[in-house]
Amino acid sequence: MEPKKMALVTLIVTVAGFGLLIGLQAFTMTQVANFQSGPTLSTDLFGTPTGDVDLAISGSTTCYPAITAHADTYMTYHSNYDIRVSGGGSGQGADDVYSGIVDVGMMSRPMKSAEHSDMIDKYGSYNDVRFALDGVTIIVDKSSFDAGSTTMSWMTLDALHMIYSGAIAEWDDLAALGPGYSDINNAPNQDIAEITREEGSGTRETFEDYTLYYGGGTSGQKLSSNSSYNSAVGGYATADGNPAMKETVGSTDYSIGYVGLAFYSSAVHYKIDIKPWNTTTTSWEDPVEATAETIANFTYPISRFLHLMVPGSTIPTNVRAFIDFVLGVDPLVGDLGQSIVESVGYIKIFDDGYDTRTATDESKKGGIILRTSGTGP
Repeated sequence: MEPKKMALVTLIVTVAGFGLLIGLQAFTMTQVANFQSGPTLSTDLFGTPTGDVDLAISGSTTCYPAITAHADTYMTYHSNYDIRVSGGGSGQGADDVYSGIVDVGMMSRPMKSAEHSDMIDKYGSYNDVRFALDGVTIIVDKSSFDAGSTTMSWMTLDALHMIYSGAIAEWDDLAALGPGYSDINNAPNQDIAEITREEGSGTRETFEDYTLYYGGGTSGQKLSSNSSYNSAVGGYATADGNPAMKETVGSTDYSIGYVGLAFYSSAVHYKIDIKPWNTTTTSWEDPVEATAETIANFTYPISRFLHLMVPGSTIPTNVRAFIDFVLGVDPLVGDLGQSIVESVGYIKIFDDGYDTRTATDESKKGGIILRTSGTGP
């Protein structure tokens, strides 16, 4: 081709390409203007804001290691983002996001009724982002069990409830109930040292609501509804956060506690499987270990979602870009965010063989759920 013609073709292609970029950018800007309240943000071709972005996130210590890892990774891809993540517990996350102190509140439980109502009254609605699955895992001190050659691999929900309500005070009391309650052997004549979490902890509230006592019936009593437990819990040793619970149980003789699955350590704990109660057959089912599979299919009886709460009906563009990354639908790096969930010890909301985002039962549905006055937690 002649040099002049080649130069002309190059110019046409360059102009056309530039026009396409401008058109795509204009389309993205229109999307932002149409779907986000507030000032229009400049975004790249993937819809990610290009200006400086500051995000503040606080709340659950269970969510903290995952979201910190997400933030660190996201900022390596998007140097214009400054994401600050702090703990404080699920109650703190709910308070901070309601008050507008942070953009996102981390919670290891759903909003309580009062928290939900406050959010609706102030913002009209909010987005409940279920980004990971977790199981509240029951652990006992390994060293003291080993010292007395004590073994135990499972207990029933009733037995766990009775321990924390004070109905079972010593380990040999558990053995005295018989083999229907646990498989404990060589039970020591020692007080059970119950360790609990601080008030406002989402892990504690999940534990209290899911540790049910059936007593052979068809409906279970929550620990939180047991007056004996409510009287006794104030006297239990308290661990502020999952890391502290991990350390406290691992260093306290004859202790029992509960942590998010990622904080269980086989070096210092024994993990106790749980026998769930079948309300249809009114009988105990086989023991269920807290694993990725049993938590993802909700057969482990203390399974839960981990949440990110964002006020308003529409997630702002600067927040939504990060949320999409966490949910594994980032247009640049795909499902990397869900791989991070798995890498820190939690369970993805979708993987080969399952996808909680398609669940018809909302209690088992992952992803983003818009909460309004008519759709409570």
